Amino acid sequence: MGKITNGLRKVLTTFINWLPEGANKQNPHDVGHVAKTSPWLFDYDVFRLNWEKVTILREIDEMLRSDPRIKRANHVFASTAVRRGLTVKVTSEVSEDLAQKAQDLINLLMRSAQINSKLLPWARSLLKDGELYLNPIIDINKRLISDIKNLPAITMQRNEDITGRFPDLNDAFRQIDPVSREIVHKFPLWAVNHIRYDHEPGQLYGNSQYLACRAIWKKLVMTEEDLVVRRRTRAVPRRLHIVGNKDNPGTWDEVKKYKEFNKLDNPKRSTITTDYFGNGLTDIKDLNADAQLDHIKDIEYLQEQLMMGTGVPLHILGFGKNVNRDIVEDQKKQFEEDVQELRDLLEYGDEAPYSGLRAIFDLQLTLQGIDPSLVSYNFIWSDTNNDTLNDKVDRVIKLRSAQPDPLISRELALNYIARDFGLDSQESVKAEIEKIKQEMAEDRTEQQTEAGALNPMKPSTSPTDRYTTQASGKPTTDSKTYNPLHGDKKVIELEKWLADEVRSYFRRVFRTMKKNGIEARIKKLQKLSLAIKDSTVTCKLSERDLAWLDPHGGCGCFQCQMINDAEDEFELSDVVEQQVIEEFDQAWQEHEDSLKITLLSAYAASGKLAFNKIAEEVEDENVGVSISFDFVHSGVKEDLERFAGYRINGIEETTRNLLRRQLAKAYENGETVNQWIERIQSVLDIPDWRAEMIARTEISWAFNRAKLGGYIEAGVSKVRYLAVIDKRTCPTCKEDHEKEFNIHDAPSLPRHPRCRCTTVAVF
Repeated sequence: MGKITNGLRKVLTTFINWLPEGANKQNPHDVGHVAKTSPWLFDYDVFRLNWEKVTILREIDEMLRSDPRIKRANHVFASTAVRRGLTVKVTSEVSEDLAQKAQDLINLLMRSAQINSKLLPWARSLLKDGELYLNPIIDINKRLISDIKNLPAITMQRNEDITGRFPDLNDAFRQIDPVSREIVHKFPLWAVNHIRYDHEPGQLYGNSQYLACRAIWKKLVMTEEDLVVRRRTRAVPRRLHIVGNKDNPGTWDEVKKYKEFNKLDNPKRSTITTDYFGNGLTDIKDLNADAQLDHIKDIEYLQEQLMMGTGVPLHILGFGKNVNRDIVEDQKKQFEEDVQELRDLLEYGDEAPYSGLRAIFDLQLTLQGIDPSLVSYNFIWSDTNNDTLNDKVDRVIKLRSAQPDPLISRELALNYIARDFGLDSQESVKAEIEKIKQEMAEDRTEQQTEAGALNPMKPSTSPTDRYTTQASGKPTTDSKTYNPLHGDKKVIELEKWLADEVRSYFRRVFRTMKKNGIEARIKKLQKLSLAIKDSTVTCKLSERDLAWLDPHGGCGCFQCQMINDAEDEFELSDVVEQQVIEEFDQAWQEHEDSLKITLLSAYAASGKLAFNKIAEEVEDENVGVSISFDFVHSGVKEDLERFAGYRINGIEETTRNLLRRQLAKAYENGETVNQWIERIQSVLDIPDWRAEMIARTEISWAFNRAKLGGYIEAGVSKVRYLAVIDKRTCPTCKEDHEKEFNIHDAPSLPRHPRCRCTTVAVF
């Protein structure tokens, strides 16, 4: 045991030496005094300060025990800061193995010391006492921190000298008997992690959040006691009994006799309502109670001043009478900033060399031989706002959908919402990510298996030349004819990204329908088959809906023949509309914001590319056309954003109509529940080529619309229509190739899905 102790002592010495400058006294060049007192009086001032500290902390303890307002404010402040704990993510630029080992050690410390469950009492103590003395308990055999104790601030003493350093690192802190002032125990520097709240340089200790509230609280308590006395003595109506009159006043014996006769000599036994008797010389008058007992402006003023000192806005504590609604949001914002400062203090500590949770984590790694400077900690606190789960999910989607690259990783995104799903540790988060990956792999396998049956128009993977069309109607490669739109690598990358996002979006809608019980709804439909037949509505696929299925928009290829053979007019039951289509509408609306964000990002990127293309055309022609190429501040960007909702509604309506047709067939054929689900999946779990078609169509629309708007801003009056001429070119596009149009009469592009046409300026 002695050998292990000696080895541990060396490790702890190494840790102390690693601490920032200021942990010890061995610096002859640092001779400046930080204490705001004379060197002759320093020892006396420290002695006096330690006595005053005990008195102050006892007063504050009494204040919180006896006043529910202060106690509630202290709890709200602390719980808002550490609500639901924190998660610590460890990274390292050295190696992933080192980061994982450090992560395991930090996770072990979080569990063994129960840090998340102790954060709330720690935060309350830090606010109440102005200090937090965390005592790491080290398991000598395992060289790990097994627990962390919170030592009472009223018993602790910090042994700094006048320069702000510790003369003896093995006697950095002392635990003192608060009554006898005898030394109970001495602690080395590493054994006490001292965090000081509202600390000022030169002070040994921190300041309680409620230090300045003590005088106001004493006045408030005294005033409230006076209020009680006032009400008890002046709130009850009284009577004035007059014995005698001015000419013949009653004697004291007559007054006593009157009181005895009417049983008024013992007020405790007198009834509330009674009759009084007297001779002609007796008169009784009513004395009303104090009519101004509701005048408590002094109490309201003191209470407002007191609660202001707690740092918690009145409306958060439930006070509504004196709340200024005009500044509620400002108060809330300031409170959130104060909460974040409390979090930062718990995390980083004060300016002392060994303070804050990060320093304790560093000690844990040092005990296991890991240099803490080689790793980084990321403290993830729960939100202080009242965002719902949907708000958090929307925020994650926005960050993950950012262009050109996501702003957060998948793991960080899941960590952000993990606790809402009961994922309380890094292990559970990683396990969930692995499950997601496994499900996605299974989905891809299932899609490949079902693609032939559910999507008979799926493209072939066999090689083909640039002038041939596959059996599905989709060529493997685009024509090599110069394409001013799709020849840009950035456009191709943008289309690929949008296709992936669109595919993911449709799959999320399908999974949401299954999660919300679409199978149960279909079973209910089958039980109501008689009612379904009695009420139907005629549905018809529009040209847009048919174009959704056809990448060419009716060019006569194999796929077009398949569409022509299919019915574009059919009967759909009203009950099917209610049970299934409404479920689709709910699932679509639940995720619609994420699709809008995705399309807006794609439109913005397309618009910028279009403006770059205009700039290249102007430079090549060298015609002296003046134009501002600031797409972000142009009206073109606003125009694209304004039409985003319209484009989404079009996609939704087309999907709804295609879904209606599949549901009508499922009902007509009397299919099973699984077959119904397969038909729904065939519409929503779109294949790659269909997602690419949507992406190319939307990118083409945004690119051409932005380009046309840029031409108009530049003063261009005419444009030339350019099509890609090959066997896949539709007759309409081929006919207008190389034609010049007035810019306001130019055809709206794209003319159909996968349209590859664009326009160029005629200077």
